[in-house]
Amino acid sequence: TPQRYIFYSNPLAPEGHELDDHRAAAQSKLTNDDFRKLLMTPRATPSSAPPSKSRHHEMPRDYNEDEDPAARRRKKKSYYAKLRQQEMERERELAEKYRDRARERRDGVNKDYEETELISTTANYRAVGPTAEADKSAAEKRRQLIQESKFLGGDMEHTHLVKGLDFALLQKVRAEITSKEKEEEDMMEKVQKEAKKDVEPEEKIEFKTRLGRNIYRVVFRTGGVERNELFLPGRMAALREETLRGRGRRR
Repeated sequence: TPQRYIFYSNPLAPEGHELDDHRAAAQSKLTNDDFRKLLMTPRATPSSAPPSKSRHHEMPRDYNEDEDPAARRRKKKSYYAKLRQQEMERERELAEKYRDRARERRDGVNKDYEETELISTTANYRAVGPTAEADKSAAEKRRQLIQESKFLGGDMEHTHLVKGLDFALLQKVRAEITSKEKEEEDMMEKVQKEAKKDVEPEEKIEFKTRLGRNIYRVVFRTGGVERNELFLPGRMAALREETLRGRGRRR
């Protein structure tokens, strides 16, 4: 196959272009002095200088912090940092109050249930098949713990430690109940006495005549209701007159 060749050529110079000056400049060679003079020549400053870039960063006159994104970010960051600090302080306070009682019991440093552990361990001493001497010593130790637990006292929160054998606590609770009942009775008596003091005693009225006394009783009904003692309240009485024929008349 025949090869195709592409030829390139420089474009023609525009009309009116003087070629003699370029040819003369190409023929005249520059020296080091010419380059030195070129470097020493000061640069001409333009008549209209561009505005300085420092004015771009100047704060406007009507600056508002709420509209500034950077200020809002700083404020939000400080707010969340404060919340995080409060949360860390709360967690630290809870961590100081927290007690891992299971770990304390495993390590043997929990003193709240020492007596319970001793009683439970001595109660199961037959499960391991001890010797006669160990059996006797364990039984004596258990009996001693029971006798001591009878008079431990304490409060209602720790009564499960003695399995209902806390005699001192029983006496204490009974004394508290008795004293509370006595205080309530004294308070009721005091209230009744104060109520009696508040009631003004009635003035005794003396009558000079029997007619005045009867008028006073009728007007003010001071006398009690007359009732027949032979009949219960609300019952009726019937009077019958018997005749020789056995017939009577009901009134």
